[in-house]
Amino acid sequence: MEELAIGLALKSALPIYEIDQQIQGMIVVWVNLQERPDIAEFLTRQDKGGLCIASLFYKNPGTRELIVGLRIEMRQSSHAVFCLAFEVERYFDQLVLFTQSGWISVAPGPPERLVEIQETGMPIPNKEKMEQCFLVDLGQDLVAGLRSRLDKWKQAK
Repeated sequence: MEELAIGLALKSALPIYEIDQQIQGMIVVWVNLQERPDIAEFLTRQDKGGLCIASLFYKNPGTRELIVGLRIEMRQSSHAVFCLAFEVERYFDQLVLFTQSGWISVAPGPPERLVEIQETGMPIPNKEKMEQCFLVDLGQDLVAGLRSRLDKWKQAK
């Protein structure tokens, strides 16, 4: 991806409220969708299945200011493109978890619990909120590339 395209993708990236670890080691990225009603509408629909293409791009590779960009293009059931930008200095631990599962869940914010704990200690899924999540699988090749970049970033520390 060219420098200009990377700059535009980062400028238009969805604002991130928070990233946390939820179900089975998967990270959940809570995003602000106020300026993207098309994506907000998509996440509230029941039929979120379809083709999704994910790609990674990097800003400032080889430096401490590394930013990992995730570009997601939905091509079936609806068409939309959006990006998420992760400052490695801030989100390193969450990105490492991401490389372990290969899955990321995008959820409309502000953050809420996806799993409630009962008095008995048993987890109960918050079904309504979980239905608004959008799952993205990066695949082995992209995960391996991200893991390599994170290893190099950590060594440069």
